[in-house]
Amino acid sequence: FWFSIEKSNDVKAKSMLSFNGMLAKDEDLKIVFVLFYTALLYHIAQLMKHRGIGLPGALTFSGTGSKVLSIISTDDVMLGKLARIIFEKVYNEQYGASGLTLFYERKGPKEVTCKGALMQPANSRPIDTEAISYVYPATFQNEFPTLTYADLRKPAVIDSLLNETNAFIDFFFELNQTFSFTRNLNVSPGSLAIAQRELRTHLDTSLMDGIQRKESDAAAESSGMSDALAAPIEETLFFYPLVGAINKLANALV
Repeated sequence: FWFSIEKSNDVKAKSMLSFNGMLAKDEDLKIVFVLFYTALLYHIAQLMKHRGIGLPGALTFSGTGSKVLSIISTDDVMLGKLARIIFEKVYNEQYGASGLTLFYERKGPKEVTCKGALMQPANSRPIDTEAISYVYPATFQNEFPTLTYADLRKPAVIDSLLNETNAFIDFFFELNQTFSFTRNLNVSPGSLAIAQRELRTHLDTSLMDGIQRKESDAAAESSGMSDALAAPIEETLFFYPLVGAINKLANALV
């Protein structure tokens, strides 16, 4: 709602409100969006590297979620540089002269997704989604490459998931040493200090909250809890503890 209200004709005519603009100017809250952006690209890079896919030459963002980019920075070069550094650090490999290009639509981000489907050639072969579907669990150093929901209660698996979250948080602050969030993105030094203090607190609780919610959803969709627990996980676990961590950080900043 807040992201879309600025498109109202009345609002535009009176220059009343731009939620994106308000967030982009908030140097304290900006770190929340930088963290989200970094987490997303970090996970994609880890998944691609695990699958043996080389460094991408281009990244395309679509949908309302891509509005996060304009909150982080209006400088496309800076956004691309940050993305490039994230991939290079994960792959431990440098880009060549062609580099990495970002594609996204500022004015109509949802249109990109729609046009992608509408403009697909009529004679193209159907996409086999089963063949290309892959879930990267995101355990530490890929200790557990395949997991069922029953596995998520095992202490070794929980520890591995939390170790991976802590490894990402380390990565995030190391990234700041290479690519200064303050100098390049106008993130306030105070918010960085708060993030250092808050991000690692109660990660285990946030992880278990996410697991419990997913177990309930899986049980509701299957014939019973035993069948649900035996099924392989359908989504990465990487973001489970981060959801709570990002929420705590945002609350600490306001």
